[in-house]
Amino acid sequence: MASPRRLLLELDRATEDNPRFAREKVLPGIAYLKSEAYARRFGHASGRWLVVTTGERRMRNMREQTRLAAGRDARLFYFTTFQAVTASTVLTSPIWHPGGDTAPVALFRFETRS
Repeated sequence: MASPRRLLLELDRATEDNPRFAREKVLPGIAYLKSEAYARRFGHASGRWLVVTTGERRMRNMREQTRLAAGRDARLFYFTTFQAVTASTVLTSPIWHPGGDTAPVALFRFETRS
């Protein structure tokens, strides 16, 4: 049985610049994911912050700003684009780009039994 996942969602409409995103979303997001308040609310001290944004270029820039601001903790953030998200791709297709990594991943992998 797969372990539960705690996912927080950010829909980015490109209304703020990338350094501001890192300063106002990434750093507070990391603090929240590591806080006692988060652990009390969700019953566990782990989670992922999902960010869906307007396009590939913006996503690359946001990932880079996240990596610069967060270092190792950039891995708590996963990025994709509105274009990549559909009902059939959002959870099980490799459309999510972890902060700090280059290869896209799926949020969940389901194994079929033969």
